[in-house]
Amino acid sequence: MGANEHGLAAFTVCAHAGFGPVRATGTNGSMVSHLAPDVQTHFMTATAAPCASLFKPVWLGANLPDTGPVPQGDYDATTLFWRHEVLHRTILRDYATRIAMIRDEQATMEKHFVEEALNIATRMPTKRADFSQKCFHEAVKMEETWLERLGRQPVRLKNNWLYEYAWQQFNRQAKMPPLV
Repeated sequence: MGANEHGLAAFTVCAHAGFGPVRATGTNGSMVSHLAPDVQTHFMTATAAPCASLFKPVWLGANLPDTGPVPQGDYDATTLFWRHEVLHRTILRDYATRIAMIRDEQATMEKHFVEEALNIATRMPTKRADFSQKCFHEAVKMEETWLERLGRQPVRLKNNWLYEYAWQQFNRQAKMPPLV
């Protein structure tokens, strides 16, 4: 849910935390599964905020990509989760403008991941693991590109002050680096 959507308890699959007891948490670790009789293909973000994430394929029985150490409560640049949080929280500073800047590339990349993953779903586990690793790597590179582009985009639509205050507190508590 974008920062500009209304309603105290309005939630979608992507729920962003905000001010107060009703919206104190947000979506983390989203997954969509394609359940076929012979092989199940799962698409995971391994990050928060599915609206700003890329769903990448994984299979049970095939090695999972390395996403770094298990994330803890403080920012840690060695984890995929926290590196993505920099992008996520940068987008939240001007959600409507910034999410629109990545939406088309996000959809194109996810479509490619899904089509190719379903094409190789019955191949050897090593082949699937290699493709999964490739997708995670491409997603990291794309998110780095997005973050650089977003950093050049000035914040045009300011969030309400309670929402801003809540995210300033979340960022301080997590020891986040400065956001653009």
